[in-house]
Amino acid sequence: MESPSAPARRGRVPQQGLLLAISLLTFRSPPSTAQLTVASTSATEGKDVLLLVLNLPENTAGYSWFRGASTDSKHGIGAFSIETQKLHPRPAHSRETIYPNGSLLFQKVTLNDTGYYTIVVTKKDFLTEKATGQLTIYRPVTYKASQSTDPQHPPLARVPLEPPSPWAPSPAPGQPAPSMRTCCTRAQTCTAASAPEPTGPPSSSGSCSSRAVGGTA
Repeated sequence: MESPSAPARRGRVPQQGLLLAISLLTFRSPPSTAQLTVASTSATEGKDVLLLVLNLPENTAGYSWFRGASTDSKHGIGAFSIETQKLHPRPAHSRETIYPNGSLLFQKVTLNDTGYYTIVVTKKDFLTEKATGQLTIYRPVTYKASQSTDPQHPPLARVPLEPPSPWAPSPAPGQPAPSMRTCCTRAQTCTAASAPEPTGPPSSSGSCSSRAVGGTA
């Protein structure tokens, strides 16, 4: 004998099957494709620079690069065939290389290489996608040390040093004046350094001429 709850279990089966079908349809839906992009970049003059191409389609047959935002043939850099793995240069080609992943390599860039670059991706079904990126080249910056142009560190002034005076300075208020013997000794020392060695008999010791110390009798 079936329990009263048996019909209730059979009634929930179609609802579970519907939810399972919805889940399968959700997982089987194709994901949204990302947009073809050229990564803009910058570099200093003289370097090698690579313009990367992102989000390439799966059924790609080849690439064509152009200088500028348009696809004018006279501004074409080159076309690359994936099947033959060969680069076919165009009028604007100079030092560029196109890789199999679509990226564009510049060797020893100059300031004239600054600008926009456009890639056209051709698919196997002959449909195309286009993307544009920017390349900016800067001049290298050189720094020169200069004392005269630095306001925080001015050049040091060179002041000539003079020999100290042999005469004793005037005493400050409240200090005793130097003795006569001290002044005489300083005067004799200065005179002996500048005058030639005397040839006559030496003067008597313990006395000092008033002329040597700048006084008058």
